[in-house]
Amino acid sequence: MLAPQPAVSVVSPDRMEEAKNKQVLLDNYSFGEKSERVKNLQRTIGNVRVDGDYGSITRRRHIEKLQSLNLPVGNVPEPPMSAIYNIPADQSKRCPMWEPLFKEVGLQPVEVFSYIAWRESGCNPAAQNARWDAKGNMTYALNKDRSYDTGLLQINSSWRSRVADVCGEDAVENRMSGLKDVNCNVKFAKWIMDNSAGKLGNWRVYKN
Repeated sequence: MLAPQPAVSVVSPDRMEEAKNKQVLLDNYSFGEKSERVKNLQRTIGNVRVDGDYGSITRRRHIEKLQSLNLPVGNVPEPPMSAIYNIPADQSKRCPMWEPLFKEVGLQPVEVFSYIAWRESGCNPAAQNARWDAKGNMTYALNKDRSYDTGLLQINSSWRSRVADVCGEDAVENRMSGLKDVNCNVKFAKWIMDNSAGKLGNWRVYKN
């Protein structure tokens, strides 16, 4: 009598292809990488141009594909800031003295807000881009619509009622003077990030 033979597990071609595709999706890539293996990834994703260039569109489609298969997205590379935000690499165009406060309040990315503060106010919490005469008549306004921006992150006067809600009624008196308090200014910037659909777009730093 012959001894029982062990069962042989047969993997179907479809299962093998599925496992291969999963491995391709879970491999590590570099943002900006140009290679044949990126082309293979793009073929596996299926709804992206196969050009071998791992850019913003491939990254987005890669994430969508992983999520559709309930796979983790931790292997997807983070793009450099220059790929998303229109900010210079020149570190002199930053406000490092305010970065700890941005971090404490939760304004992210900190480096982007550091640049915004430099560009908008020259790192000056008391900056305001309008002037008035002794009678309270506006004599100069940078903005064509005669609104004005105040403080470190140059919060626009169109936010008046919301600033009052966040920082108190006193903040909007005397031409939004409360926004010259850096804590109120940064606190309201955080409110914009949490509640405005435009988020960082309010400061026009996204690349088109």
